[in-house]
Amino acid sequence: MENAINDIYVIEKVFYGIIGSQISIDDISGAIYGISSSICGISNAICGIRSAICGIRSAICGIRSAVCGISSAIYGIRSAIYGVRSVIYGVSSAIYGIRSSIYGIRSAIYGIRSS
Repeated sequence: MENAINDIYVIEKVFYGIIGSQISIDDISGAIYGISSSICGISNAICGIRSAICGIRSAICGIRSAVCGISSAIYGIRSAIYGVRSVIYGVSSAIYGIRSSIYGIRSAIYGIRSS
């Protein structure tokens, strides 16, 4: 135990000789804690930047999905319009077919009467 205290005293004297002021163990441990906190802060900043990049990528994917959804909706509306048009054309064709049948029957009746 006394050797450790003597070693600490020697370290303090060395720092006193280098820096010109007496440095305590608390100062050294505080400096080490500050350095480790700085390293943690840098790694957290890197993680934050990575998370931001992932968020930007997710936003881009969301925008692409929205554009695809809008274009799909437009195609769906167009298809519905074409379907309604086809129904209208089908009904009008059926009406013309019925009229043609009626005219055909009338022509047959007139033909029978004429003979």
